Amino acid sequence: MDIPVYRGCDHSIIPPNFEHRHFHGLDGFGDVANLPYVTKVQHPNKIDFILVGPLTNFAVCINMYGKQFLDKVRNIYIMGGNYRGKGNVTKSAEFNFRLDPEAAHIVFESFTKPMMVVPWETCIDGDMNYDADWRFEVLSKVDSKVMHLMNTVENSLLRPLGYAKWIICDAVLVAAFLFPELIITRSRLYHATVELTGQHTRGQMVLDHKRMDAGNACVIMSVHTDNYRQIVAWTAGLLGDEGMEKILCD
Repeated sequence: MDIPVYRGCDHSIIPPNFEHRHFHGLDGFGDVANLPYVTKVQHPNKIDFILVGPLTNFAVCINMYGKQFLDKVRNIYIMGGNYRGKGNVTKSAEFNFRLDPEAAHIVFESFTKPMMVVPWETCIDGDMNYDADWRFEVLSKVDSKVMHLMNTVENSLLRPLGYAKWIICDAVLVAAFLFPELIITRSRLYHATVELTGQHTRGQMVLDHKRMDAGNACVIMSVHTDNYRQIVAWTAGLLGDEGMEKILCD
């Protein structure tokens, strides 16, 4: 299946007032060369958006085309934000939202249908993540084009940093998108927005616990850890289709 990829914005709506390094490389994908060229394809009213980075590009589409664009979107799935105020780039903000708070704010204020949101805390709670040794000593041995590409990218990004855990937040969102009944164990509908001016809280996702406004975000608060790990193993090629079919049937 050919998946089109388009060039997006190279900076946030308002330039950030803090220094940040290019964690995923200058191109956002580990600076891997010779990526394939893709063509333009449109499928209005049939596209689900899985947003796993800063929301700049999506917000720019909203600002440019407004309702004309939003009416063509089916569902939105977001990895970003936090629901307990726990940050990773600041003490109170998650990377994707903190890098472009205005963009995240635009998205939450513009889309009326509830969006599915996987926040930072859900991705790191409990026994969510694999040991880095398993990733680089076991998973890396799978002989596939996908794994060869992942090895190239993650060996250049993660190995030098010495991480003890392999944290793949984007995979949690994709797993929830593909297998919601297997993955999502707890979620709740809230009205969510993003703090823009707080001295200590800029970029933090804010939930309306008083229920004063209609819900616009279904926040996934916990996932089925065992099923998630099995899905990752199946996707990587360590678990066969028969094993995955058994999980689905069970």
